[in-house]
Amino acid sequence: MGLNRSLGVCFFALAGIAVAQPVIFTNGIVNGASFVPAGLPNSSIAQGSIFSIFGSGLATTTKQVSDEGFPLKTTSDGTTIDVVAGGATVKALLLYISPAQINAILPSTVPVGQATVTVTTAGVASNAQAINVVRSSFGIITRNSAGSGPGIVFNFNSESNQPTNSVIEAAYPGQTVILWGTGLGPVTFDESRRPSQGNLDTAVEITVGGQKVTPQYKGRSLFAGLDQINFQLPANVPTACYVPVTIKVGPPEAAVVSNAATIAIAPAQGQRACTDPLSFGGRRADQIVGGTVRQGTINLNRTIAELPGQTFATDVAVADFTRSDVSALLASHSQFGISSVGSCVTYSFRGDSSDFIDPVPVQGIDAGTALTLTLPGGGTKLLNKVDGQSAGVYLTPFDPTGASWLVPGNYTIDVPGASNGVGQFRATLTVPGALTWTNIGAIATAPRNAALPITWSGGDTGDIVLISGASSIGGVGAGFNCLTQNAAGSFTVPADVLSVLPATGTGTDDVGVLIVGGLPPASRPSVTITPTPQGLDVANFTYLFSTAKLVTYQ
Repeated sequence: MGLNRSLGVCFFALAGIAVAQPVIFTNGIVNGASFVPAGLPNSSIAQGSIFSIFGSGLATTTKQVSDEGFPLKTTSDGTTIDVVAGGATVKALLLYISPAQINAILPSTVPVGQATVTVTTAGVASNAQAINVVRSSFGIITRNSAGSGPGIVFNFNSESNQPTNSVIEAAYPGQTVILWGTGLGPVTFDESRRPSQGNLDTAVEITVGGQKVTPQYKGRSLFAGLDQINFQLPANVPTACYVPVTIKVGPPEAAVVSNAATIAIAPAQGQRACTDPLSFGGRRADQIVGGTVRQGTINLNRTIAELPGQTFATDVAVADFTRSDVSALLASHSQFGISSVGSCVTYSFRGDSSDFIDPVPVQGIDAGTALTLTLPGGGTKLLNKVDGQSAGVYLTPFDPTGASWLVPGNYTIDVPGASNGVGQFRATLTVPGALTWTNIGAIATAPRNAALPITWSGGDTGDIVLISGASSIGGVGAGFNCLTQNAAGSFTVPADVLSVLPATGTGTDDVGVLIVGGLPPASRPSVTITPTPQGLDVANFTYLFSTAKLVTYQ
């Protein structure tokens, strides 16, 4: 091939790349803090809020446009965003551009209702993607940058001392905290300039640990498009490492509940680290700051499924050994992705609800070839290593007969250990009888605008009850996890929690489910582990008895 021909081929190849059409993914426009998938009740984009666009070929460069200062730009390196609504076209204010993601501010002047968004790069326009614009719909920014887990919250000690809240830098009852997010509503000042301070005319209700709180401040921060909410923690707020907080905005007839984040709250001022009955406590984390956190959890699980015309039980034992650094721990969910006792946390997902995975990276670690579980009657079960991406995970084989083996009694598990992994240890656990979900027969449907009472009996009075539900429609969904003490005998899931779920769809992949189960606190004295496992900072041996039922959320 001659030189001129070679250059000609390269030229046309580069030209083809240059004119490739940018693509906005289907339902690829979300609140820039919560990332709630389009189609869910709290997924609309608020006037004046930060929103994110996901796709391919959205820009030719990667740049933090906002770093160039004020006034904010509507065009950067040939990339612009056009928002068409009410017969008019408005250009969004750019904050960040890259080929796969753009963050921008939706101007407050965009009218409420349906709108379309188009990205133009190097003179080529993308497909148009529809969004629903509302006056207010808040998203809380979280440390994992995925809209779940610990929120971006600051403990206000003084004007010059406002540390980021975490399990090793917890707030305390009565303290003022500062929360960041986006979506409080429109403003009247020039949004391309530095934001003006002041309370916005938006109704705001904060729920922290199940208690309602009135904000001290609700307006823009010093950063473009970023909202700030200041509030004082109640004197009787739950003290734990993962206390849920949500922000409900708008008038009562059209109020929208945000994604749920968590904050760490210590029992009293001066106690920087929190404690938690189920999860990795702040005091333990404080001892390994700057290092690596190695955790091991062994679970004995029985799930009874109440399906139309049939009931069946599944018994399984699973062990999970992981390694992560402290920064990842501070940004991650609590164990099981649940909240503090006495409250609820919500989450959203795409596809199946099992896709709800904390994006904070962890690495599996070796604990030997197989774990041996000794049953109360003297029989044994092997937990075999699961290969591939689940390194560090051990599981009992599937039993096609469905034979039940998880009964009350004493269980022992032997972990052989591995070189450069987890050291050898033995753990014992006393498993009580399972609790009974007493009003299961009365729940076939669940209105999403009303509270849902749950009752039970039995089980160990010292246990914690987990109430979990999820609903999906058209490939997206939302769920909740609530915790309470077994001794209470009942719990009411708040209407605000149910309001973030979609009405259960009628498609073959759409599902609504409700689960009630019991599990022990990590401090249960009937658990013994000997010797102290070398190579692990935390080791838990626990159980979960649960009953699941299909429910239609309306």
